[in-house]
Amino acid sequence: MLGNKLVFRALLTEGGLDGQKYTFIRFLHPPAQLMLDKIFKIAIVFMFFFVMLGMGLNLTLNDFKLVLQKPKGIVIGIIFQWFLMPLLALGMAWALGFYHKFPFIYAGMVLICACPGGVTSNLMTYYAKGDLALSVSLTSVSTFLALFFTPLILTVLCANIPDIAIPTGLIAQTIIGLVIVPLIIGMSIRQKWLNFAVKATPFFSALGVFALLMVIGVGVYTNVEKFADTQRYSLIFYIMVVSLSILGMLLAAFFPKMFRIENYQTRAISMEVGLRNSTLAVTIALLIQDLMGDFYSSMFVTTAIYGITMYVTGFLMILLYKIILPLEDKGAGDTLK
Repeated sequence: MLGNKLVFRALLTEGGLDGQKYTFIRFLHPPAQLMLDKIFKIAIVFMFFFVMLGMGLNLTLNDFKLVLQKPKGIVIGIIFQWFLMPLLALGMAWALGFYHKFPFIYAGMVLICACPGGVTSNLMTYYAKGDLALSVSLTSVSTFLALFFTPLILTVLCANIPDIAIPTGLIAQTIIGLVIVPLIIGMSIRQKWLNFAVKATPFFSALGVFALLMVIGVGVYTNVEKFADTQRYSLIFYIMVVSLSILGMLLAAFFPKMFRIENYQTRAISMEVGLRNSTLAVTIALLIQDLMGDFYSSMFVTTAIYGITMYVTGFLMILLYKIILPLEDKGAGDTLK
């Protein structure tokens, strides 16, 4: 109850049993969650709902038609997002000892890799002069696939850890209520009221940035004492989290070349692989941590650090693309038209 930050009233009495003195505790009322924590979680739910609604305002059915027009890029992007990245998280956590010593940090690594791409990957792809249409399509497709893959990947990769029981039902309900439903509502609004959708887009874009900063900021503030555990959150921990994003984007920058995918499309795939919807990952971590017994909020800390540092790694990759994924003027120009 202390770990879950619950408030409780108890009566302490001393007594004896078989010649030994003991202190007995009797709860006077059922434990209750702090009001501030309740308000915070409710605010997260509502804010993230509207963030995803804003994302839906930018989507059309044409974004999904690209699956048929450029199936190779979509398939490779999905393979990296949903299969290779989670396995990379497993390998890094195992090699560095977090899998056994701090299983919830490992679960946080898997969680961020089990979330789809987000608006950040689309924005970074634009700055990287990548295939923006491919990036948006990958985000759209992977977001709907998250309903199936997010709980599945968490369940499969965390199945052998005794301390972890994944609430697959709650995760699926969260994705339906906070991702799928607002996306469909947003797309419907765009189809009926296009002008309103276009005008509202800047507001929802700003809301998305504010939501991420608020969730991470308040989460860090309420768990600031956790960072004093340098054994748990050591330098190796931060290196591991940052390296996960960089290695994912690097692998996704070279692997598609084997299938003769153009560099400007590969840039989009690479960004989509390394830049995840960290707001969704942080939200899921906060909503399920009490149920799972993650008393140190390790999943939240891991996904939050990833969400903060992925902007830095994204811009570093943009600079690196000029060397490893050079563009022809014609290809780059067609991308942004």
